Amino acid sequence: RATGDPTSATPPVAPTGPTDASPATDRVAVPDVIGEQAAAAESAVRAAGFATVERAYRSGSGARGTVVATDPPAGTTSARDDTVTLTVSTGPSTVTVPEVVGLGAEDARAALRATGLTVVERVNSGPSAADAGQVDDVAPTMGTRVAARSSVTITVVSDTVAVPDLHGRPVGEAERTLTNLGLTVVQQPRAGSEPPGTVVEQSPAAGGVARGSTVTVVVARPAA
Repeated sequence: RATGDPTSATPPVAPTGPTDASPATDRVAVPDVIGEQAAAAESAVRAAGFATVERAYRSGSGARGTVVATDPPAGTTSARDDTVTLTVSTGPSTVTVPEVVGLGAEDARAALRATGLTVVERVNSGPSAADAGQVDDVAPTMGTRVAARSSVTITVVSDTVAVPDLHGRPVGEAERTLTNLGLTVVQQPRAGSEPPGTVVEQSPAAGGVARGSTVTVVVARPAA
């Protein structure tokens, strides 16, 4: 016969269940994407396990469109549901106009665009010390600091020059005009009634001729 309730009892043991996942399994390392283009960097961060990626922009020395910083920093670990912010460079706020005088037009355009400038081109069909196809002037001038992505005008020497009508001009003046245009001058005398020493004929005629070509001028001389 029971004499009474027992004075002590062993408490029941709680059943064990599966252990919680380690918090470390929810953290991943931020990849190093500094210097990469923004789109490629964003893909790399998402591939690492981050679902939310945002972009911030700032001017600086980094190439335009490349990542210059991340938050959190590269190499650190962060929760998968944290936001990773990529700071993307918009390029420098000002740039220096490079030296392009003497370059071919294509090389000059490439040098200016690589600096972050927009190129405007004009043609010089008049006198120039540069060869055809070369840049003989740039505005603003080399070394000038200008706003990034602003316009710079290059003047390219044309393949042809515009020869004026030289009829009636003194031969010395005509020769200087043609020489300044980069043309070679050949004189041919011809007797006639025109004032001696003046141009009475030219070949080719007035108009566009190839730069560096030869122009023949017929010069009046006194009749015998």
